[in-house]
Parts: sequence; structure tokens; C-alpha cells
Amino acid sequence: MPSEEMYLSPAEHKILIRARAKIERVQRDLLHSKGLTREEARVGAKAGLIDPDQTYWWTEERQEGERAAARDVLAGRVHTFSSVEMLVSDFKR
Repeated sequence: MPSEEMYLSPAEHKILIRARAKIERVQRDLLHSKGLTREEARVGAKAGLIDPDQTYWWTEERQEGERAAARDVLAGRVHTFSSVEMLVSDFKR
């Protein structure tokens, strides 16, 4: 079966190159990388680089949230609870 990448226009091939590079940076260093544009995500999904159902996760908009969550974890602003009761108790404080 031929690769979807074979059906990309020359412009889409250029976009795909950028998308691949960004995805590799996100995977290596989430805190210091930028997500994909919507067009890069679309082309990445068309080429089979990313799951079409997960294109939003790779966008810069979503990656901003991922970076914020990672910073919260690093700063100790995330807590775990051994039970729901402990979680509710923490909310009440």
C-alpha cells in the first residue's frame, strides 16, 4: 500500500518537514519546544505521521498547556492523594 506521503503536494512536503522537526523537539524537550500549527498538524495526519484523532494535542495551543502542566509538576504544585476522601479534605482547606 503506498504511503499517504506520496500524495502530498510540494507545499505539503515542506510543511511535513517542519512538522516532523517540531514533533521530534516536543518529544525530546517538551518545556522548550513549540507545537504544530493547525496546517502542520493536518499535513502530519494526512501523511500518517500523527493520528488524525490526536492532531489537536500536537498544536501549539495545546502544547502551551502541556508546558504549563510540566512546569507545575517541576515546581511541586501537583499533589497526589491516596483516597478520594484525602482529595476532598484538601479542597476544603
